[in-house]
Amino acid sequence: MKKLQRAAELIDLIRRFGHESALVGGLAVSARARERFTKDVDFAVAVSTDDESEKLALSMQREGYQLTTVIEQEVHGIVGTLRFRDPRERSEEPSIDLLCGSCGIEREVVEEATFVSMAQGIEIPVARLPHLLAMKVLSENDVRVQDRADIQALMHVASDAELDEARQLLQLITERGFQREKDLGQTFSKFAQAHRQGQGNDLDLDF
Repeated sequence: MKKLQRAAELIDLIRRFGHESALVGGLAVSARARERFTKDVDFAVAVSTDDESEKLALSMQREGYQLTTVIEQEVHGIVGTLRFRDPRERSEEPSIDLLCGSCGIEREVVEEATFVSMAQGIEIPVARLPHLLAMKVLSENDVRVQDRADIQALMHVASDAELDEARQLLQLITERGFQREKDLGQTFSKFAQAHRQGQGNDLDLDF
């Protein structure tokens, strides 16, 4: 409950700074597919320029959030992710990621997000399933095994129309040059095939 309350507070705070945002990552997967543990709170944020990302970072710091890392989107040379530590958390590890230019579809994610009742009295804009699925296919790798589990969980509840939309979003990510040297269409097809064959749960995929 505490994490959800803070997520709602952060969305309101980011809006106060002039930007709309939407919940992504593990909490969003919990809302759209199956509940799972996560220590992080991740948001897609609709910004137009690096200047806006930098001003957002400064505004967050003025509110007491500690900026620990700025991850650059190397191909485009823009701010990809702003990583913060919430001073109210006991852990010294950062727990908040603001995705500004990480996947290339942040604005679409935010504009098409829908409100989900996460707990009593807490409604949060959450990325739709196709956007989450596309973002997970982009970010998964041999180290990020949880992303692969999330992909299978999302595919398990996705409609054919949502799967088709995710494919289109992956094509859009590629067209915009955010594919991270991956063949996203091929990666998606391998997950989809494994899911159809019932092999997704063991994550023994040939990548």
